Amino acid sequence: MKIASYVDEQGCPAGFYSDGVVRIYAKKQEDWEAMAEIPLRLQTDMGLGELNVVFKQMVSLLGDCRIFVVGELRGVPCAILDSMGFSLWKAGLVPIQEQLPYLARQIETSLAMNADFALSPEPVGNPAAGIYHFDLGRALKSNGRLNSRQLLLPFLESASFKELTVLCDHCPRWLDEELDRLNLQSDEGQWDETGLAITIKPIPPGETTRRPVRRPRSHRCGCSCME
Repeated sequence: MKIASYVDEQGCPAGFYSDGVVRIYAKKQEDWEAMAEIPLRLQTDMGLGELNVVFKQMVSLLGDCRIFVVGELRGVPCAILDSMGFSLWKAGLVPIQEQLPYLARQIETSLAMNADFALSPEPVGNPAAGIYHFDLGRALKSNGRLNSRQLLLPFLESASFKELTVLCDHCPRWLDEELDRLNLQSDEGQWDETGLAITIKPIPPGETTRRPVRRPRSHRCGCSCME
């Protein structure tokens, strides 16, 4: 298993806009060691296009590592990593190397518990009533090969449902555009201290030409996804 994290000079998880470096860790025998460092420098005035270019360059150097530990699960950088198929995990603001044994056990336990779920992750619920729910965060952690679009969009496109509640850490930045295309509307509520519950429903018959009024994505997901 390989784990990447953006860390400061003390080796603690840092905000992407602060000084730091992406460090890749791997377990050798019983210890976790830093394998490589990748420079990453973001500016607060960068637009979404510029950020995508920077992250694509960084990801190309990560090899087969698809687990990224962050200090905060919100913001445009996390949304970009999510869209690229990374499994994101939150860590405390102490040296990451001290946390890796515990984090690795958490990740391995999650993968083992969700092995069957990872083979065919999809919303669950009552087909007769058309009411479903989907733990997107769990699905992403159980299968790092799939991103939020790959997990959600097939159900939104093919299923007949009255209500789908999606539990997630942040609103996927592609969601609004696809909901408009599929004539769906959504409401957002608080799930827990850090998570969101997004309820998706079809727009009622007779209102198919109306697009639901949406809050700016910076409010929907806690980050400035429109930049």
